[in-house]
Amino acid sequence: MKIRCLTLILILLLSACGKEENDQPTKHSLNPVRNYNTWRLTGVENLNETIKARFLETHTELTTGDEVRVTLAPLSPDGTTAAASIEVYLDSGAEKPWFICSYTLDTADLPCYQIPADLPFDAEIESAVWSPDSQQFVFNENWAIFIQESDLWRFDVSSTTLTNLTDDHVIGGWFDIDPAVTPYGLDHAPMWHNKDLYFLRSSRATKDADFETALYRLKGAQGEPELIHKLPSDNPIGVVGLNFNYALSPDGQQIAFTYQSLREEDRAKIGVWLLDLKSGDFKQIAAETDFLVGAADYIKELITEQPGITVFTNLAWSKNRLIVYATYPVYEMHIPANFYSFTIDGSDIRPIFDTSSYKTEKEMYEVVSDAQTLRPHVGFVSPDGGSFFYVRGRLANDMPVSSVPITFDAALEDIGTVSAGGIVADRSRRGSNLFTISANGRVLVEDMLLTFE
Repeated sequence: MKIRCLTLILILLLSACGKEENDQPTKHSLNPVRNYNTWRLTGVENLNETIKARFLETHTELTTGDEVRVTLAPLSPDGTTAAASIEVYLDSGAEKPWFICSYTLDTADLPCYQIPADLPFDAEIESAVWSPDSQQFVFNENWAIFIQESDLWRFDVSSTTLTNLTDDHVIGGWFDIDPAVTPYGLDHAPMWHNKDLYFLRSSRATKDADFETALYRLKGAQGEPELIHKLPSDNPIGVVGLNFNYALSPDGQQIAFTYQSLREEDRAKIGVWLLDLKSGDFKQIAAETDFLVGAADYIKELITEQPGITVFTNLAWSKNRLIVYATYPVYEMHIPANFYSFTIDGSDIRPIFDTSSYKTEKEMYEVVSDAQTLRPHVGFVSPDGGSFFYVRGRLANDMPVSSVPITFDAALEDIGTVSAGGIVADRSRRGSNLFTISANGRVLVEDMLLTFE
């Protein structure tokens, strides 16, 4: 890189500099490309393996018998840094060290905070959400699977410090705690907007009572939480954290939730819900059957006869639309998963893969057709909210990466290829804005880093 100084005045006022034509961008170029319609997939990297190798380089005390497990969280908004939880299973059988880390892609810096051995702590790093300035991330403890009484924790990248933001002085498992004696709240679903941090708190008055859930805000991501809205007692979100995804709108005014359930009494609530942060209005905007538009007849019959089999994931916001991924784990071999783009009032729902022309399951899977090559797996919204990028095809083959306008109203365009086995998206992941591409064209899919330019 050469600095061309035009005049001393220009240097002082503008700090102008230019790049020579023969300079090549680095592997992780930081120059954001604003014309998203021209983006192409330029790189695929197993970031999990990269971070694991870097950790071993910096921890020479580990032996070949020690096992290092890395769990990744979303990239920072500027696409420069990844959040990670690293567990080390020692061959000696000693207490495993556990670290919360950040990894800078362009410098391979891996600052880590080691969790004290006496702290009953189980991070759900997948819930991590970054501050808009990409300097810190917040996550909750794993209260749903490992039954940990959950607080919100903040990791600061520059100082490598970990801070409890909602410490209620209750630690360990919550299932056996009587809140009538020891009050506690399960803090989860952190969502960052500007300098403020929003989150859900689920609590109950007695051990046998139902949980009630409310939305709170930490002004400036510090101080005492401020109650924003109590969710209605019959809301479908509750404390069962495995049955919803969530995403805060770009303007910070609404939160979208997905909900699924196999319980008979809950079937009318299955679909997508919207919480208005100003009014507190919490309403369902799309039901399970609303996502049968463009579906083959046999798919409609299956879902009509056995409602509740749809699982909604990959929730993301665009400018004024939402994207959601509908999967059918019970009938995975019979019903292809699909993406849907829809307006926030649910009035306009469009599938990315129209299966209505396939009249039978045999036509879908046994006849040579485009069905398998069009089947989508994971997708992302462009930073401006105007385009959608997704991976499609057979998992056993090389898979095309395609782009399409966010409204799904134009022909798709192939912009790259992912090698067979390169993408296996984890449908259980929850978190706000997991599926939005960073400003410089990077996005993390499970362990794989995709780069667009």
